[in-house]
Amino acid sequence: AAARSRGRDMYGAVSCCPLSFEFTMHEPYVFEGLPSWAPAMKAHGDAAKALFADKNFRQGVKDELAKVARRMFTGDWDKVHVALVASVANKQLEGKTVAALAAAANKHPLDYMLDLALSENLDTMFTAVLLNWDETEVARLLTDPNSLLSLSDAGAHLTFLCDAGFGLHFMGHWSRDRALMPLAQAVKKLTSDQAKFFGIKNRGVLKPGAHGDMLLFDPKQVGRGPSQRLYDLPAGGSRLSTIAKGLHGVWVNGKQIADEKGLRASAGRPGKVMREYNA
Repeated sequence: AAARSRGRDMYGAVSCCPLSFEFTMHEPYVFEGLPSWAPAMKAHGDAAKALFADKNFRQGVKDELAKVARRMFTGDWDKVHVALVASVANKQLEGKTVAALAAAANKHPLDYMLDLALSENLDTMFTAVLLNWDETEVARLLTDPNSLLSLSDAGAHLTFLCDAGFGLHFMGHWSRDRALMPLAQAVKKLTSDQAKFFGIKNRGVLKPGAHGDMLLFDPKQVGRGPSQRLYDLPAGGSRLSTIAKGLHGVWVNGKQIADEKGLRASAGRPGKVMREYNA
């Protein structure tokens, strides 16, 4: 706000989605901000298993988490869930928080998480909500006139997170369910406000001469479904995706490329890479 009062075109980028990561102990990057965790980022295979079982390593991590500090993971174990187990015998653990499971087992959450991972050859999938989980504060930021609705990864992180459905989430969760703002205002923040800020020509509006980019949706149903893991990348690689809810059609440059069933095989590629912007 102070910068804009001085004539600077500056906005704060704000995500409308809680930042949730999926990870296994093969790639425990969620904790890489902890200096005590540094050895784990370099260890692999049997070396990693030996480290995770080491009492001194565990105690060092616990001691650091007990200190107040600014970092990605702050020890909120109630926001870490068991997402997918590798053993059928552990199926009942899925969807439960590490905090609750650890309390029931009379263990420290770190010990419980590492013990579970070690028992499943480090293949246990966990999820952690790390940022934007306080909806009161997020709502305050989203309605601030100096903020810009943004920060989606568009699915680019593949295996770690997927915020590709942030627009659907904004219209469904924030506009309809939480009544943060009227739907028309929500659409404006997702379309013409973005195009104007970034200087994208003839986008974000429906008028003669503009590009025919349109989204047809049911305002009572629009939203994004839970994340799901797909294995459709080369060599069977996985990625995270979210299912669109209440969506009935997508048009790019006036040509329909998707309907309520998903992408149309015959749609082609009517869009283009944007390289021209208003000064």
